[in-house]
Amino acid sequence: PNSVSLDIFESLMKKYQPKGSRVFDLEIVPVALANNIENIATANLKDFNAISEIKVHPLIRNEI
Repeated sequence: PNSVSLDIFESLMKKYQPKGSRVFDLEIVPVALANNIENIATANLKDFNAISEIKVHPLIRNEI
């Protein structure tokens, strides 16, 4: 985290007003955006679907 990601985090907190543990999901997004990452892959799509600032993709696991 840096000052850019902190500014983004504060903005997202005001916009989304997450409750409880939802804050932890929101912490990931500003760090990604501050590092020019616009896409993330996750097994928990529902945790990020409401956040319009980032594109979310399903994590695909290959079973061997």
